[in-house]
Amino acid sequence: RTKTVLTNAIGQAIAQYKNLKIGAIRFHSTVKGSLNADVEIILSGKGSLEEVAQNLYAAMHELDEQELDLIVIEKAPETGIGKAINDRLQRSATVI
Repeated sequence: RTKTVLTNAIGQAIAQYKNLKIGAIRFHSTVKGSLNADVEIILSGKGSLEEVAQNLYAAMHELDEQELDLIVIEKAPETGIGKAINDRLQRSATVI
């Protein structure tokens, strides 16, 4: 239900919508420090795309229940299962 943006530049996307209540989903913790999102979920500490695939929809549902204005999701690397993950996310993302 919550509007969703899929991006390669998660920090920039969050800064663009800073006046909204934002949830962020990151694939791994490569960015140091806070993204200034209200809620942040990291899907895989190791960057494992298999772990990302297992945790993604639960994370989306968790953020959807938190009455956020927007969910910003970092794109997966375009390799292996990452292509399929991005394809699914792109189909469900809201264009803002």
